[in-house]
Parts: sequence; structure tokens; C-alpha cells
Amino acid sequence: MDYANYINNITFRLIRPNTKLPRRFMKLLNHLARVGLPLESWITRLPEDEQEMRRTLRKVCRVPKMSTFSIGAMINRGVSHMSDEHVFVNIGVWHGFTFLCGLINNSDKTCVGIDNFSRKSQRGEREKFPKRFSRYKSSHHQFFETDYRDYFANMHKGTIGFLIYDAKHTYELQLEALAMAEPFFSKDCIILIDDTNDDPPRQATMDFIANSSNRYKILLDRTTSRKPHPTLWNGIIIFQRIG
Repeated sequence: MDYANYINNITFRLIRPNTKLPRRFMKLLNHLARVGLPLESWITRLPEDEQEMRRTLRKVCRVPKMSTFSIGAMINRGVSHMSDEHVFVNIGVWHGFTFLCGLINNSDKTCVGIDNFSRKSQRGEREKFPKRFSRYKSSHHQFFETDYRDYFANMHKGTIGFLIYDAKHTYELQLEALAMAEPFFSKDCIILIDDTNDDPPRQATMDFIANSSNRYKILLDRTTSRKPHPTLWNGIIIFQRIG
């Protein structure tokens, strides 16, 4: 099954992205995941290899996160199907969930995480994240404590096959980050943007696609009834370069 069909055929048990839920429901699911009861992953139906993906992501789902099992599955699948010559780049790792989802069982893929831990809400992550990263990394995996400007101007090497932008979701910063990353995109690069329930990241994504000299196709565009939501958290857009 190709990637577009895979992500579009992910469904959910009992709960849908538009199902209205109290905020405390997501807190309960995150707590259960941390103690080894991943009901959030049970809610998610994957179109193939569901049990294998649950086993793959079971431990990392215990990491504090602002994401979901279904998004983790989309990331892991995308990186695993990425060409060995290409690079997975995650801008904004936070606690590490999305980045680590890309690393697991992908020891032969080049994977790069970037974060300068500049936000007040990230206090403590400068010390905690490296410990999590060390449990999963291989010699092909790297983390840079910097911002995207410095990284793309001075550090990046290789062709990007999969990109996540999960740093500050202001319109200007996201648009700038995508523009700086774009010269490194492969001809079929996949880009994942989260928090697209909110206007700034959604508009920045659409304007980037509309104004680029390259052509892109939106593979998935889903919103949720609220943030946080156990299906797709706060909305997601995945698009791909096609020319």
C-alpha cells in the first residue's frame, strides 16, 4: 500500500476526529499510556500491519506528547518507506515523541532533529530529551540544539525525503522555515504540518503551496473537534512535492 492510501485509510473505533470530547478525556488516555495501557492506540485502526505498529510504538507512546498514536504511525511509515539516500528532518522535537516515532526500526535511515528549547514550557527538556534520544538513536541519527535558520544555513546535508515542522506555529516562522528547507526537498518529499486547526499554520501551509515554483499535492487534510483530541490531536496536513 502506498503512503497516500495508508494515511487516508486510517480510521478510528468509537471516536471520530469530529467527536466532541472533554479535555480531561485526553489527559486520561495520556496517563494510561504512560502506565502501559495504550487505549489511544486501540482507538486507531491502521489499514495494515496494525499489531506490528502497536508493538513498534508502544514504549514511545509513554513519552509526554502533544500528538497521537495515529500521527506517530504516519511518521514511522513515512520514514520507513523513505529512500535510504534521503533525510528525515523534524523541526521542533519538544519532548521527542514525533522525532522518536521516525527513528524506531529505522536505524538505517538518516534522521535529524532540531530544537533550541527556547520556550518557557520546555523547561527541563534540554536535560530530559537527550536521555530519551539515546535509547533509540543509531549512528544515522542526529540531534542539533539550534534553530532552523542556523541549521539550514550552516549544518544541513543531503536531500530531504520527509519533513515535519512542529516548531512555533506563527504564520511568518512556519513560512520561512518551509522556504529555507525547500531547496533540499527531494522530488517526492513529504511534508507534515500539525496544529492545522489553527489559522496561522493552516494559512502558512496553503500559501507556501500556492506560491512555490514547485508543485505539491495535499495527501491528507483533517481537522478535529478540539485540541487535544485522541485521533489527530489538533489537526494535520500532509502534502507531497510532485514536480
